Amino acid sequence: MFGILFLGSIFIWHGYEYTLIRKNNIRTPGIVLHQVLSPYRDREILSYQMDVDVLGKINFYGGRVIPRKNKAEDLKGKAKGIEEIFIITTESGLQDLIKEGFLVTSAKKIDYGKGSILLVKTRGL
Repeated sequence: MFGILFLGSIFIWHGYEYTLIRKNNIRTPGIVLHQVLSPYRDREILSYQMDVDVLGKINFYGGRVIPRKNKAEDLKGKAKGIEEIFIITTESGLQDLIKEGFLVTSAKKIDYGKGSILLVKTRGL
């Protein structure tokens, strides 16, 4: 009897969570970030100073691996020879990129349930 009540409550709870997620995508930041980044799927995207958890969700829902770089030198090495590149970063990461000489042509702020990230477009590396 205990097992039946236990399993029943688990199914009810997860069913309730599922309906909340279906109604409000902001509760699932990975899906929100994937939806915003999907138009850039065929472009080269790198990440700079990103939280591992957030980047993991983007990679999981996007079905691809976006390389994570924490040092500007590593990012420059990876981006060398690419005319136009997109970088996912934070506000402080954007300031570091500008200090390191990256030519930022545009930045788009992406809000998700627990914070925000920036999609930065750069040229001339």
